[in-house]
Amino acid sequence: MGIPIDGRALGAAILNSVKSEIQETGLKPGLAACLVGSDPASRVYVDLKEKAAALVGINFTKVILPTNTPQAEIIAKINALNADPKVQAVLVQLPLPAPLDQNAVVAAIDPNKDVDAFSGNNGLRPPPVGAVLEALKSTQLDLAGRLAALRVNSQLFGEVLKNALTTLNIQSQVIQPGDNESMLVVADIAISARGTPHTVKNIKPGAIIIDIGTTRVENHILGDFAPQALTQSNFYTPVPGGIGPLTVALLMKNTLALAK
Repeated sequence: MGIPIDGRALGAAILNSVKSEIQETGLKPGLAACLVGSDPASRVYVDLKEKAAALVGINFTKVILPTNTPQAEIIAKINALNADPKVQAVLVQLPLPAPLDQNAVVAAIDPNKDVDAFSGNNGLRPPPVGAVLEALKSTQLDLAGRLAALRVNSQLFGEVLKNALTTLNIQSQVIQPGDNESMLVVADIAISARGTPHTVKNIKPGAIIIDIGTTRVENHILGDFAPQALTQSNFYTPVPGGIGPLTVALLMKNTLALAK
């Protein structure tokens, strides 16, 4: 069995740093989250972000809209947050209900307030991508020259993650739905963000597992990697308690950066 990477402890250290800086600088950062619909997982994620914001001293605004809210009305709400001087950071909780155009809604966020860094224009790193880097660095292994397999749903996310991994001198191959997944059993680092619970069963013995996939099945949160894959790993991020807490902590760090 591999060694679990404690995302809760790593995230707590980041949150403590953010809290200390807010107290020292006297800043009053404001973070707003727009939630459309009643998806249970999305509500949980927004609640976790609200809890973390309260912990570090970030003012949190929650905008909850019904599933059938017209897209124009959602964008109007975002524009109001863009114009609010008390709000320095804005996010839209994804996924959005069909038939909303996710790209159009996210694009309405002012790049200077885009805390999820979807625009790529404000110098910030998307929190899930930053969480992957923090998890890998926490292993204290020499990762230069390692090969990573990136099993993703989004080509855009895959490319952003691939570029970020080059900062650690890690080379990557992106695997999209429908692609051959044999790369997972030869890669030194196996990363999955597909949301397909326990579907990855085999990896290269001694590889590092980074599990970004989270799916609620009955009363359990499951990752993409099956338990048998974890037994083959050197290090792995547990689900829950791995990438999730790190991602929330880095969202708070991005909020502080935007406020500064």
